[in-house]
Amino acid sequence: AIVSMDGSPQPPRVREPEKKRGAPSIGSTGNPNSRLGRKPSPHSQGRVMEHLPTAPSFVGIDVSKDRLDVHVRPSGQTLAVQRNDKGLEDLVSELRKLAPALIVLEATGGFEVTVAAALASANLPVAVVNPRQIRDFARAVKTDALDAQAIALFAERIRPEPRPLA
Repeated sequence: AIVSMDGSPQPPRVREPEKKRGAPSIGSTGNPNSRLGRKPSPHSQGRVMEHLPTAPSFVGIDVSKDRLDVHVRPSGQTLAVQRNDKGLEDLVSELRKLAPALIVLEATGGFEVTVAAALASANLPVAVVNPRQIRDFARAVKTDALDAQAIALFAERIRPEPRPLA
Protein backbone atom coordinates (compact mmCIF):
# COMPACT_ATOMS: atom_id res chain seq x y z
CA ALA A 1 0.00 0.00 0.00
CA ILE A 2 1.13 3.48 -0.82
CA VAL A 3 1.08 5.90 2.09
CA SER A 4 1.06 9.60 1.40
CA MET A 5 3.00 12.16 3.40
CA ASP A 6 -0.02 13.12 5.51
CA GLY A 7 -0.52 9.53 6.58
CA SER A 8 -3.56 8.77 4.44
CA PRO A 9 -3.49 5.51 2.46
CA GLN A 10 -4.33 7.21 -0.88
CA PRO A 11 -2.23 9.82 -2.61
CA PRO A 12 -3.79 13.33 -2.81
CA ARG A 13 -5.78 13.95 -5.97
CA VAL A 14 -8.18 16.49 -7.40
CA ARG A 15 -11.75 15.36 -7.11
CA GLU A 16 -14.30 16.39 -9.69
CA PRO A 17 -17.77 17.28 -8.43
CA GLU A 18 -20.26 14.51 -8.83
CA LYS A 19 -22.55 14.97 -11.80
CA LYS A 20 -26.09 15.51 -10.50
CA ARG A 21 -29.15 14.43 -12.33
CA GLY A 22 -32.26 16.55 -12.79
CA ALA A 23 -33.11 19.90 -14.31
CA PRO A 24 -30.19 22.23 -14.88
CA SER A 25 -29.76 25.13 -12.48
CA ILE A 26 -31.06 28.49 -13.63
CA GLY A 27 -28.81 31.47 -13.30
CA SER A 28 -25.09 31.71 -12.90
CA THR A 29 -23.09 28.55 -12.43
CA GLY A 30 -19.88 30.54 -11.98
CA ASN A 31 -20.79 32.16 -8.66
CA PRO A 32 -22.72 30.19 -6.04
CA ASN A 33 -23.73 33.48 -4.34
CA SER A 34 -25.28 34.91 -7.51
CA ARG A 35 -29.00 35.76 -7.46
CA LEU A 36 -29.09 35.89 -11.25
CA GLY A 37 -32.32 34.32 -12.44
CA ARG A 38 -33.92 34.28 -8.99
CA LYS A 39 -36.81 36.34 -7.75
CA PRO A 40 -35.91 39.29 -5.52
CA SER A 41 -36.14 38.66 -1.79
CA PRO A 42 -39.27 40.08 -0.14
CA HIS A 43 -37.13 40.91 2.91
CA SER A 44 -35.34 44.21 3.27
CA GLN A 45 -31.63 43.76 2.67
CA GLY A 46 -29.41 46.04 4.71
CA ARG A 47 -30.16 49.61 5.72
CA VAL A 48 -32.06 52.07 3.60
CA MET A 49 -30.97 55.52 4.67
CA GLU A 50 -33.32 57.46 2.40
CA HIS A 51 -36.42 56.40 4.35
CA LEU A 52 -35.74 57.43 7.91
CA PRO A 53 -38.68 56.66 10.20
CA THR A 54 -40.67 59.72 11.17
CA ALA A 55 -42.17 60.28 14.57
CA PRO A 56 -45.93 59.75 14.63
CA SER A 57 -48.00 62.91 14.78
CA PHE A 58 -50.84 63.59 17.19
CA VAL A 59 -53.57 66.16 16.66
CA GLY A 60 -55.55 68.08 19.25
CA ILE A 61 -58.68 69.95 18.17
CA ASP A 62 -60.38 72.55 20.33
CA VAL A 63 -64.01 72.68 19.24
CA SER A 64 -66.13 75.78 19.71
CA LYS A 65 -69.47 76.87 18.28
CA ASP A 66 -68.04 78.49 15.13
CA ARG A 67 -64.39 77.48 14.92
CA LEU A 68 -61.94 74.56 15.18
CA ASP A 69 -58.44 75.27 16.46
CA VAL A 70 -56.00 72.51 15.53
CA HIS A 71 -52.55 71.80 16.94
CA VAL A 72 -50.19 69.07 15.70
CA ARG A 73 -47.45 67.48 17.80
CA PRO A 74 -44.53 67.17 17.58
CA SER A 75 -44.28 69.56 14.58
CA GLY A 76 -46.09 72.44 16.32
CA GLN A 77 -48.16 73.08 13.18
CA THR A 78 -51.41 74.95 13.82
CA LEU A 79 -54.53 75.43 11.79
CA ALA A 80 -57.90 77.10 12.34
CA VAL A 81 -61.01 76.41 10.29
CA GLN A 82 -64.66 77.36 10.53
CA ARG A 83 -66.96 74.72 12.02
CA ASN A 84 -69.05 74.39 8.86
CA ASP A 85 -69.12 72.07 5.83
CA LYS A 86 -66.30 73.89 4.00
CA GLY A 87 -64.14 74.03 7.14
CA LEU A 88 -64.65 70.32 7.82
CA GLU A 89 -63.72 69.47 4.21
CA ASP A 90 -60.54 71.52 4.53
CA LEU A 91 -59.73 69.91 7.87
CA VAL A 92 -60.22 66.37 6.57
CA SER A 93 -58.08 67.15 3.52
CA GLU A 94 -55.21 68.50 5.65
CA LEU A 95 -55.38 65.64 8.16
CA ARG A 96 -55.41 62.98 5.42
CA LYS A 97 -52.11 64.41 4.12
CA LEU A 98 -50.69 64.33 7.63
CA ALA A 99 -51.90 60.77 8.41
CA PRO A 100 -51.77 61.25 12.19
CA ALA A 101 -51.55 58.39 14.68
CA LEU A 102 -54.43 59.92 16.68
CA ILE A 103 -56.78 62.92 16.66
CA VAL A 104 -58.31 63.97 19.99
CA LEU A 105 -61.33 66.25 20.51
CA GLU A 106 -62.83 67.46 23.77
CA ALA A 107 -66.49 66.62 24.33
CA THR A 108 -68.00 70.13 24.23
CA GLY A 109 -71.72 69.71 24.72
CA GLY A 110 -72.46 68.40 21.25
CA PHE A 111 -70.37 70.73 19.04
CA GLU A 112 -67.81 67.94 18.63
CA VAL A 113 -70.29 65.40 17.19
CA THR A 114 -70.25 66.60 13.56
CA VAL A 115 -66.47 67.06 13.66
CA ALA A 116 -65.89 63.55 15.03
CA ALA A 117 -68.32 62.09 12.48
CA ALA A 118 -66.56 63.83 9.57
CA LEU A 119 -63.14 62.59 10.74
CA ALA A 120 -64.36 59.04 11.40
CA SER A 121 -66.10 58.83 8.00
CA ALA A 122 -62.74 59.78 6.42
CA ASN A 123 -61.19 56.77 8.26
CA LEU A 124 -59.05 59.01 10.46
CA PRO A 125 -58.27 57.78 14.01
CA VAL A 126 -60.37 59.98 16.29
CA ALA A 127 -61.13 59.94 20.02
CA VAL A 128 -63.56 62.20 21.87
CA VAL A 129 -62.50 62.64 25.50
CA ASN A 130 -63.93 64.18 28.63
CA PRO A 131 -62.58 67.73 29.16
CA ARG A 132 -61.82 66.83 32.79
CA GLN A 133 -59.22 64.29 31.59
CA ILE A 134 -57.46 66.99 29.60
CA ARG A 135 -57.54 69.52 32.46
CA ASP A 136 -56.17 66.91 34.89
CA PHE A 137 -53.43 65.99 32.43
CA ALA A 138 -52.53 69.66 31.90
CA ARG A 139 -52.15 70.11 35.66
CA ALA A 140 -50.00 66.97 35.90
CA VAL A 141 -47.57 68.01 33.16
CA LYS A 142 -47.34 71.66 34.23
CA THR A 143 -43.73 72.84 33.96
CA ASP A 144 -41.96 76.18 34.13
CA ALA A 145 -41.41 76.08 30.37
CA LEU A 146 -45.15 75.60 29.79
CA ASP A 147 -45.87 78.37 32.31
CA ALA A 148 -43.55 80.68 30.39
CA GLN A 149 -45.33 79.77 27.16
CA ALA A 150 -48.71 80.57 28.74
CA ILE A 151 -47.38 83.86 30.18
CA ALA A 152 -46.05 84.87 26.76
CA LEU A 153 -49.42 84.05 25.20
CA PHE A 154 -51.13 86.13 27.93
CA ALA A 155 -48.80 89.04 27.17
CA GLU A 156 -49.48 88.77 23.43
CA ARG A 157 -53.26 88.51 23.72
CA ILE A 158 -54.08 90.66 26.78
CA ARG A 159 -51.25 93.20 26.58
CA PRO A 160 -51.33 94.51 30.14
CA GLU A 161 -49.95 98.04 30.62
CA PRO A 162 -46.27 98.14 31.55
CA ARG A 163 -45.76 99.56 35.03
CA PRO A 164 -42.65 101.26 36.37
CA LEU A 165 -41.06 99.55 39.34
CA ALA A 166 -41.19 101.59 42.55
